[in-house]
Amino acid sequence: MAVEGLTARETFIVLSGAAITILSIKSGVYLWNHDFRLGILYLTLSGGLAFLIFRRRRVIFALIALIFVLVNVGLTTLFHPSLLGTLLTAGSLVGLYLIVSWSVGRDPKRRPKNMHKLFDNDKES
Repeated sequence: MAVEGLTARETFIVLSGAAITILSIKSGVYLWNHDFRLGILYLTLSGGLAFLIFRRRRVIFALIALIFVLVNVGLTTLFHPSLLGTLLTAGSLVGLYLIVSWSVGRDPKRRPKNMHKLFDNDKES
């Protein structure tokens, strides 16, 4: 059962990107709390998975990570406002805007019906 409009491979890529983002966030939390063993373990695990799955798909990984942070931090910021949450939400929005504008400038003929090409390898790789 795939998400509407996505193939099973693309759904796997999106879910893997979300899982890698969660591992990276957990790594940062553990390192911040001086639990270096778990922090380095999660950092190594997330880096290894990112290398294996997204080695030639850096743009889609950046989009998945920014969207994941935007949605989760943005919803939390609505109910528990904080300066850090607001800055993370704004930074995710700015990052998404910059990546999308860069991608459109690189390939201006890309249309929404060609979204499956985004999951293929990056051009410059």
